[in-house]
Amino acid sequence: MDIFGVQTLVFGWLLLIVSGAVLASRAVAVYRKSKKIAEQTQRMNARLQELLQESHETGKMLVRRDLELTQSNERLRDLDEIKSQFVSVAAHQLRTPLTGIKWTLYALLEERMGKLNREQKKFAKDAYESNLRLIDLVNDLLDASRLEEGRFGFKKKRQAFAPVVEETCETFRKTAAEKGIAFSLQMPKGAVPQLDFDENRMRLVLENLLDNAIKYTPPGGSVTVKLWQEKSNVSVEVADMGIGMPEDQISKVFTKFFRAENAQLAQTSGTGLGLYLVKNIVEHHGGAVFFTTKENKGSAFTFTLPTPQSDTKKI
Repeated sequence: MDIFGVQTLVFGWLLLIVSGAVLASRAVAVYRKSKKIAEQTQRMNARLQELLQESHETGKMLVRRDLELTQSNERLRDLDEIKSQFVSVAAHQLRTPLTGIKWTLYALLEERMGKLNREQKKFAKDAYESNLRLIDLVNDLLDASRLEEGRFGFKKKRQAFAPVVEETCETFRKTAAEKGIAFSLQMPKGAVPQLDFDENRMRLVLENLLDNAIKYTPPGGSVTVKLWQEKSNVSVEVADMGIGMPEDQISKVFTKFFRAENAQLAQTSGTGLGLYLVKNIVEHHGGAVFFTTKENKGSAFTFTLPTPQSDTKKI
């Protein structure tokens, strides 16, 4: 073999060796990468198994929690029912003796059993007024209990609404005057449609709103009642210049037994049931209640009642 042939053969072998080395290097790189991917896949599979196990355990825990919550809710419903029954029974039992005390104190104030001196009359008057507050509390408790049990009893009929507003306002006008509060009633110029409502229940709504307005308004302030019709609703607003409510407590206004902190500090009597009853009675009539309030600036409560679609009578 000549020199050229030998050189060609050597070059071929060198090329083969270099190509083999490159291929081997690439094969090693591919192997290492594949091994790394396999290890990552294995770790991911292991983690997935852990997550599935955790999910399974979490699912079992949620099932247990759901069962526990269901049982707790059932116990709470039972306790709430027992509480309502207790309140109802206690209120019934209290009302009779409180009514007896009321008339006894009234007879004393009327001096039917003898003349009273000034101090005795003051004590009798204070006791009479305290007794009236207790009777109001008992009546509110009974109303709330009956409302929750569906035994409140609504007797609706189509009748004039404006006279009910006027008559109720007149009963509070004297109370406002005695406290030095200006009281005004603004009636619409035109006729107001007759409405379908329970007169006794709607009087209760007006009495609660008016009582709150006068109770929380200081002497020198004012209470304004407005009645108007707008589209298919008749609305009543009771606005005062009272203590208002703190902004952070507004969401609790219509809950049972709620009294704002500033109302408690004012040391005024109250059960915290009035607005709860107002909201439920109005909504039972198909209406709505809303309000605006600002602490130390006053409040305005408005409720609306729907007018009958077929109504043609006016007052």
